[in-house]
Amino acid sequence: DFFQKEFKIYSFHNYKNTLTKVGEKILKFQKKLSTQNIKFRCYDMFSPDFDSAVGVYTDLNNLIFKNHSYYYKREYEEDKELFESMKPLFLNKNLIIAYKDKQPIGFLLWYPDFNEIIKPQCNVGLLTLVKYMFLNKKPQKIMLTEIGVLPEYENTGLILSLFLELYFYLNKKYDKNTIVCSGWIHDKNLKSKNLVKHILEKTDKEFSVYELNC
Repeated sequence: DFFQKEFKIYSFHNYKNTLTKVGEKILKFQKKLSTQNIKFRCYDMFSPDFDSAVGVYTDLNNLIFKNHSYYYKREYEEDKELFESMKPLFLNKNLIIAYKDKQPIGFLLWYPDFNEIIKPQCNVGLLTLVKYMFLNKKPQKIMLTEIGVLPEYENTGLILSLFLELYFYLNKKYDKNTIVCSGWIHDKNLKSKNLVKHILEKTDKEFSVYELNC
């Protein structure tokens, strides 16, 4: 109540749906999507060029999201350090980058929700990886952390094509009742909100940002 008196309030939501429902939604667009001259490359911890792909990820973030609320320019060293700590979790083509004529034009980053297979107040460790890789204990939720395309490729269907690439991969590896969950989307970002909500349909969680202009 205190914050509501003086602060502007901005809401963020994320969305979810089952893998089956995502397939039903996304496959309707398949024949309409033109991927001529566009290639998708997938990277994980076993990719020999994983480190260079992280650099591409950094550049794309800075170009795609530079005008988004609360976005701050990313640095190569920052992302390198971040991905280095997360690298053991990237086992299954978790970073998908779209290229046109060898130029990166969009990306999608996802990973399983490992919180499902670790004990409360514990970190992801060797035991978690053993459970995941060798005991086949797969989380039942997929976190679609980030997805974006360069401004000139908005409204071209490229984001749907990235969704489709992800679906084809997940459909081979995961149960059809696996939940696919988006990252946080600002309610004012209507393009992203409307597209993701159309595919993932159900609102999952909400949080608010309180902003005061000094």
